Amino acid sequence: MTQNNETGQPLLSADYVRSVWREISGNLRPTLLVTSEGFDAALGAHVLLACETYQHTGSFKFRAAFNLLRSVPQSVVVTASSGNFGQAAALASRQLGKACTVVMPSTSSRVKIEAVRRLGATVDLVDTVRISRMERVRQLLEAEPSSFYAPAFDDTRVVAGNSTLGREIFEPGSDLDLVVVAGSFPSSRPRETCLDQG
Repeated sequence: MTQNNETGQPLLSADYVRSVWREISGNLRPTLLVTSEGFDAALGAHVLLACETYQHTGSFKFRAAFNLLRSVPQSVVVTASSGNFGQAAALASRQLGKACTVVMPSTSSRVKIEAVRRLGATVDLVDTVRISRMERVRQLLEAEPSSFYAPAFDDTRVVAGNSTLGREIFEPGSDLDLVVVAGSFPSSRPRETCLDQG
């Protein structure tokens, strides 16, 4: 595996993405693809919706957290989250035998706070008016220098973990012409482009 010399992270290549899919697919729930008569009628096309709400912890973020945390040797993990990535990191840590602390704003949903705790992580609540989540993370890392900070984004291992959803959708036998991704930066790519990117 080729690494970026500056970050120590794997380079985000098609080969790396393929290897991640091979290595973690057995730890994932298969993504449910459901039809929508309403979308079909409105768009004049056969539309499938990928429902990641049925993934472990209810979102695609488990894919990222599991791939990231299986890739590091540290047994203690610290992350910051308002809930979704925290739950994913908590479950991935439990499955991998790691201890996990999730720094969460004190204003986070009680349901999400309790879910993180139920999954085995320690919740460190902060008043974000007085201290930012990242400042609290820095304090925890200074107190235990051997621990690993798990970012929810901006890490190729996170990106590659999330990309397994695309690999799963394009498994052999799929017959898709276009994938539309809705989020902060909506985009769509033809099937050939997605496959070319690995």
